[in-house]
Amino acid sequence: MRRKLKDKEFAKRYLTLLVDKIEVDGVQATLQGSYRKLTHIIVETKMGTSDEVPILCRTGSPAATPADCLFNWAEQTFPQYFSPAGTASNTYEQYYFRAYADTGNYLATAADGVWVLGRSFGGAPLQVGALSAYLGQAGCAP
Repeated sequence: MRRKLKDKEFAKRYLTLLVDKIEVDGVQATLQGSYRKLTHIIVETKMGTSDEVPILCRTGSPAATPADCLFNWAEQTFPQYFSPAGTASNTYEQYYFRAYADTGNYLATAADGVWVLGRSFGGAPLQVGALSAYLGQAGCAP
């Protein structure tokens, strides 16, 4: 990683990913950023999977989990069902989900299943397939 940071283009993209705001007051500069973004990058680096600046989702944040990667992909691919993009993920019982206020729909994962619920899908949770299959389709599989 140290070698890569010597590449100015890589370092610039890396810094842009981590830093949200830079304030300069006289001779002192203060950087503000997200610990979540930094933690994600550190984990990827330690796992040996980060040989490039991570690809960001539409919201500008790296996906925290494979399910979040799937949710980000669904938001970009099917905005008519899952908007607004970048909605926060939550947990309820066995479900890890996002609730989409604009469309009145939910997208969730539980065990190895992908589930939908809401205006477009009916009043009961509907399993639409295996999480492992969707992760591959969405480009989220390791």
